[in-house]
Parts: sequence; C-alpha cells; structure tokens
Amino acid sequence: GLYEVNVLDEKMSSFEDWQQEAFDGLVKADAFKSDKPVPISRLIDFAYSSECCHVLGGITTHKELGEFLVDNELWGDTEEMPEDILAELLGDFGLQINDRQPVAYHCGCSKERVSRAILSIGKQELLDMISDGKPVEAGCQFCDKKYRFGVEEIKEMLAGA
Repeated sequence: GLYEVNVLDEKMSSFEDWQQEAFDGLVKADAFKSDKPVPISRLIDFAYSSECCHVLGGITTHKELGEFLVDNELWGDTEEMPEDILAELLGDFGLQINDRQPVAYHCGCSKERVSRAILSIGKQELLDMISDGKPVEAGCQFCDKKYRFGVEEIKEMLAGA
C-alpha cells in the first residue's frame, strides 16, 4: 500500500517532461486494454520503464511510425523489415526464412464486373437511371476505383441483360 505509493511518488517527482509524457502514454495504453484500474505495481513498472520510452509527437498511426523509424534510420533496411519484426517477435524461438516472394496488392475489379453489380439492382432502378439522363458512378468496394457509366452504356447493359 503506502510503501508502493511512496516509491511511485519518489520516482515520478524526478521525472522530466518527456518522461512524464512517456509515463502517461504507457498508463493510457494499459488502461485502454481493460476497464479495470491499473495496479500500483504496474504503475511503478511504468515509472521505471519511462526512461526507455521515446515520445514521438504528432505520430498517430502505424504507417506514420514506420515512416518515422525508416526516415530517421532507427530501423534498418526496409527490405529486411518484415524479417526483423518477426525475429523480434519470435525471440528465442528463432526465425528461418524458407522462401521469399514479392507481395503486392492487386484488385481484380473491372468496368465489366462493376457493370454486373449495377445490373443486379434491378430493371426498374436501371430505367430510373436512364430517365434521370445523368451518368452513374459506381466504385469498387475493395480498391475504391471509380467507374462512370453514361446513359447509353446503361441502356446497353439493360438491353444485354
């Protein structure tokens, strides 16, 4: 009880501003994980761990953090980054890379596929679009690419259905 509070108070009274900010961040992150109060023993751990933390103002996403680490040469070659992260996570279990393959995102959407989706909304909706006389824009839900269909294209889709 009281002894732990005194230990925490003594440590925190010597904090510099950046250490207080680091401590606050550790406590908030821990509190976010659970709706239970953070135990005093954990607060003491955070107080002593705050010396090892780096506070990066304005960085709010994993992408921004990654860019910061690479730009400031705090994380080596980005080609090796996934392996470095895995090695760090696996620790004593070890990491053995058996094969490497390039990874890239590719969406298989096309105007034809999106037109089939538009056809699925029904004949009456298509007729209403035609009578509006305005082009229709539809987007792929995966890559967010936009496809524009003119009134004539909608008429052709309806005729071919």
